[in-house]
Amino acid sequence: MFDHEVAYRTGHTVLTGPKVAADWRVWLDAVDELGLVPSGAADLDYAQQLLAQYGITSGHGEQLAARSKARATYHQLGSAIGNWSIPEAILQPMADWKFDLATIAMTSASAIYAKAGEVAAALPDVDGRAGNVRQVFEAAKTQADLDTAMKAAEDEVASAKLVADAKAALAAPRDVFTQVGLLGVELQPTLSSAIAAVGANDLPTANADAASIQSTLAGAPGTGQVRVAGAVGGTLLVLLLIALLVIRRRRSRQRLALAALAALAALAAGAEPVAVATPAEVSDPDGGGGSLASDPVTDTLAPGDGASLPENDPPTR
Repeated sequence: MFDHEVAYRTGHTVLTGPKVAADWRVWLDAVDELGLVPSGAADLDYAQQLLAQYGITSGHGEQLAARSKARATYHQLGSAIGNWSIPEAILQPMADWKFDLATIAMTSASAIYAKAGEVAAALPDVDGRAGNVRQVFEAAKTQADLDTAMKAAEDEVASAKLVADAKAALAAPRDVFTQVGLLGVELQPTLSSAIAAVGANDLPTANADAASIQSTLAGAPGTGQVRVAGAVGGTLLVLLLIALLVIRRRRSRQRLALAALAALAALAAGAEPVAVATPAEVSDPDGGGGSLASDPVTDTLAPGDGASLPENDPPTR
């Protein structure tokens, strides 16, 4: 009171009031907030009722009722927000006995603290009450500053939920096509980056990483189908080529066998020997690798012992 410091304060925030003589209001606040409350007094209205007994507060009953209600809310808030400090946006209207404004600010403070807690509910790895939102909240001097803190909390929660959704999608069971589509793709580092970005209040990076994960997962089934189709198609092509080679070799062998049979038939009928083409010549009958030799070497077979037929043996009449 002697330094014109107001009674409503926190560990690191002590406000200075007007440099005028203290009235009964300033005295009452000092007794309550700097004396009775620190000493553990359970009845927040003890000093206020004492003044009323002596008629000092006569005519201020409505204002004192508002004060009593606001102080109860004030101390409940202090217990509820843990190690957060009540900001000037609340301390100053309490000191000025503007309890309607103080109550609005305290309602905002409770909502901000609760909203910040939703970050950890979405992402257990991130404490939304330990970062940027707390800093903005504790620095708030006006209701507008508290509104800014709420917006910061809402944005952080939205990013945390986006990253949480990406995390859940990444951990979900995958069908065969999705697994094939994700071969060679590692998304865990991207998820780790997104979580760290939420904790560092780098929300654009967190949102971009989460979107990248979801986009990759969404496109994986299509990529997998293309890969599977390519693999099946390549296998079928190889099998087709093998089948064609087998068929071609079989046809070559059949032509060689037919030519040999024709030669034997001609010999049996007494006709001129028929040249038997080599396998290479049969396999390329169209002349792509050359034509049959114009003067082939043939092996003629005589009936019985395999000797050559006499060249000048006259035909039997």
